[in-house]
Amino acid sequence: MLFPFLRPALPDPEKWTPYLKLPYEHWYFSNFGPLATRLADQMGNAYLTEGYGVLCASNSAGLVIALQALDV
Repeated sequence: MLFPFLRPALPDPEKWTPYLKLPYEHWYFSNFGPLATRLADQMGNAYLTEGYGVLCASNSAGLVIALQALDV
């Protein structure tokens, strides 16, 4: 087989369902919601030395945003 099917290793629900508590408390699930903001902050702290990062729905959207920022 040229391209084997890879099965994702999913964690048990008990490990990720606690993360749902905060969005349900604020009733905000995306676009500046508590988890999206937390992820953006953690990614920025881990990978950026200056400026700020932006979460994108896809790699294509991120590339378009980067090209627009560079006025390409």
